[in-house]
Formats: sequence, structure tokens, C-alpha cells
Amino acid sequence: MQGSKSRISILRYIVCRICEFRSYLHEIGSRFRKVRLPSQGVTSGDRGPEVERRVKAEICLTDHVPGCKNFYWHEVLYCTQWECHVFPTGRQYENLIKVSLVLQEIRNRLNRPIRVTSGLRAKKYNELIHGAKASMHIWGKALDFQVKDIDADQVRNLVFPWLDELKIRMENLNGSSWVHIDIREPTQGRRYFLP
Repeated sequence: MQGSKSRISILRYIVCRICEFRSYLHEIGSRFRKVRLPSQGVTSGDRGPEVERRVKAEICLTDHVPGCKNFYWHEVLYCTQWECHVFPTGRQYENLIKVSLVLQEIRNRLNRPIRVTSGLRAKKYNELIHGAKASMHIWGKALDFQVKDIDADQVRNLVFPWLDELKIRMENLNGSSWVHIDIREPTQGRRYFLP
């Protein structure tokens, strides 16, 4: 058992160093150019037969998430325990924009600064922090956050009436220091759910 823990510690250390190096290379590169995401096919059914159009996106960590005046890419792509950023696929990119726009609306309504504590997660990172196997963070559909000077339980009480209107789900995790929202379609109509 102890040997297994030491192997996990070594693996975590190696992965962290790799991520730090990738992040360092990205920071150097982002000073000169933006990072191009691979093209992602999007189906468009409005022209008879299905037609694919290509979505190309560029990300620079210091840019705002499109449509969000208060949130930056470096916030939603940062993995705290690895101390590095992960970069999205085309679909994750689109999902992150959607969920970030909802968080921007929540910030506007609360009129308070919000700090993103968890956004996009790599699968391995999600496993290491013991996240749910089907976590919406892996798909870029979820954000965890804290609101300045408001307890997370109070924030949940304030956001609860807006769940249907904003078309989001929220975790019922009383006593936690963060609030989790996601844009997954609710199962059995439940927008307020237990993790």
C-alpha cells in the first residue's frame, strides 16, 4: 500500500513538472502569438442535408472569455493542484464560453466579484482530485466559484431561483466553500442536485 502511494506521488510530481513546462512554453509563446485550437466540426441542419462548418478559435490566457467582461481564459483553464493550465478541444472551448456567459450573468446580478476555483479539468487531473467520473468539468460544461464577501451557502440560496431561467444545474453541497454550476441538461427535471 505504501509503495503504491509513493508511485502515485512520483507520478503526480512528474505530471506537475510536465504541465509546468508546457505552461511555461505557452506563456513564452503567447507573448508572440496566440494558440490555435484544432478545427472542430459543427453540424448545421438548417440547409437540408447536414453541412459541416469549421470552427476555429484562438486562445491567449490573458484574453477575456468571449462575451465575458470579468472572466479570463487563465481562470477557467487553470488546474490549481497541478499549478498549470489545460487547453480545450473545440467542443470544450464552446462549452466553456456558454458556462462562462452564465457565470457572467450571475456576477452581474449579484454585483460582486467572483473568483473561479475550478474550470476545465484534464481526465487525469479529475481522477487525482477524486472528482466525479462523469464530471462536467471534463467537458468544459462546469465552473466552481466563490463570491467575494458572500458565503457559498448564501450564494446557492440567491442563485437557486434563477436555475430554470439560466438553464443551469447547481450542486447541493451545503457547507462547501464553493458553488458548482453546470450547463448539463437536468435528469428528471432536477436542477439542484446532490453530487
